[in-house]
Amino acid sequence: MTPGQAALRAGAIRKMVVGVVLGAILLWLPEPQGLSPQGKDALVLFGLLVYFWATEALPLPVTALGAGVGLVVLGIVDTPNEAWSPYAQDTIFFLLGSLILADAVTKTDTDRILSARILRVMGRSTDSLLLAIILASSLPAMVISDHAVAAVMVPLVISMLRATDLLGRPNIAAAYMLAIAFGANIAGLATPSGGARNAIVLGYLDELHGIRIGYLEWALHAVPITLVLIPVVFLVLKTVFRVPHEPIDRAALALDRSRLDRTQRTTLAIIGGTVALWMVLGEEIGLGTVAIIGAVSLFVLGILDWVDTRRRIAWGVPLIYGAALTMGAALKETGAAEWLARTLLGASPWDTATALLLTALVVTVLLTNFMSDGGTTAVLAPVTLSIAALAAVPVDQMGLATAIGSAFSFVLVIGTPPNVIAYSSGLFSTKDIAKAGSVLTVVALAVMVVVVTVYWPLLDRLGWG
Repeated sequence: MTPGQAALRAGAIRKMVVGVVLGAILLWLPEPQGLSPQGKDALVLFGLLVYFWATEALPLPVTALGAGVGLVVLGIVDTPNEAWSPYAQDTIFFLLGSLILADAVTKTDTDRILSARILRVMGRSTDSLLLAIILASSLPAMVISDHAVAAVMVPLVISMLRATDLLGRPNIAAAYMLAIAFGANIAGLATPSGGARNAIVLGYLDELHGIRIGYLEWALHAVPITLVLIPVVFLVLKTVFRVPHEPIDRAALALDRSRLDRTQRTTLAIIGGTVALWMVLGEEIGLGTVAIIGAVSLFVLGILDWVDTRRRIAWGVPLIYGAALTMGAALKETGAAEWLARTLLGASPWDTATALLLTALVVTVLLTNFMSDGGTTAVLAPVTLSIAALAAVPVDQMGLATAIGSAFSFVLVIGTPPNVIAYSSGLFSTKDIAKAGSVLTVVALAVMVVVVTVYWPLLDRLGWG
C-alpha cells in the first residue's frame, strides 16, 4: 500500500468511526413525541446510511447492503425477508436488465455508430453537444419511462465522449453524464405517463377525493415547467463544471463510417422492441420483466456471452437502489415518514393557499432526495391532500405540486433510477451530483414559486385549471 493509499484508508476509517459514534448516540436518545421507537431507529439508520453515502467512507454498494443488515439487527422489521425483499423488486430487475441492454450496445459497437450520427447533427461544439444530451434525455422521458431513456442514453454518451477525446476531461464527462440524469428527471413530471409517482397521485386524488385530472390538464400545468428547466439544467451544468465552449474536431471523428452491420441492427431491434414493450405492457407485467425479456433475448441470439458480460456489469448499482427502496418502505411502515412530513408541514404558518402549496413542495423535495420518488408520493400525498382539503386549498393543485416536487431528486444518487444508472458510468462522484444538484434544486424551486403564484392562477382565470 502506497503512502497515498494509506492516507485515504485512514481518512475512510475516521469517517466510519464518526458515523458509528453519532449513530450510537442518536439510537440511545429517547424518541420524539408522536414517533414510535421503531420509527426513530429507522430515521437514525437512514441518516447513518446517507452519511456514509455522502462521505463515501465505504463503497456505495457496500453501504447499500448495510440498509438490510441494519433493519434486521435493530429489529425495525419483523422478519429478514421484509428487509431484503425490496432488493428483488421489479425496479431492481429493470435496472439489471437495462445494464445488460446497455452492455450489448457497447459490446457490438452500436454506440459508436449511433453517437457518430448524433455528432454529425449536434456535435459542432461542447455546448451544443451538452444541450443535445439534455434534449435527448428529457423530451422522450415526457411520455416513456425516464428509467428507459437513461439506460439507452448512458452508453451512447460514453461513446461520444470517447470519440471526441472528452472522456479524459473529468469536468466535461461529469456534466454530460449528469445531463442524462437531470434531463430525465425534469421530464418525468410533464405528463401522467412520465413516471409511477404521477400515477400514484392520480390514484389518491380519485380514490380519496373523487377528483380526476385529465392528461391534457396535467400537461398544461406541468410541461412548461420541463421546458423552462431544460435551459436551466444546461446553464447549471455548464457553470458548475466549467464546461468551456470549444469546437469539436469533426474531421477526426470518421463520421462517414456509420453503417450498421447485421448484429448491430439486431441489437437495436431488440432494444427498440424492449422500449415498445415498456410502453405497451410495462404497467401490466412490470418494467423489470420486460427488461429481462430483452436481456435474455441478447443471450439467446448469441449477441452477448455471459462470461464476458458478467465482468462488465456494475452489479452494485441495483443494490444502491434496493437500499433506497427498503429504507423507504421501512420509513413508511414505521410511521417515520408520515411523522417527518407532518412535523415539517406543521412548522409553517399557512397564511395563504400559495404558502401551503409551496411548503408542501419544499417538504416533498427534501424527502424525495432520501427516498424513491414513488415512495415519497406514496407517503406524502395522503398527508398533503388531506391538509389541502382542510385548509380550503385546491386539492388538484396540491396533488400536482406533490408529484412535481418528487421529481426534483437532484442531490443524491439514490433518489431516482436515472441518477443510479448515470452513476454506473463511474464518471461522476456523489460530491459532483450534490454540488450541481443543490444549485439545480434551488433554481427549480424558484421556478415553482413563479408557477404556483403566477402561471397556475392564470390557468384558473382562463378556465383551464
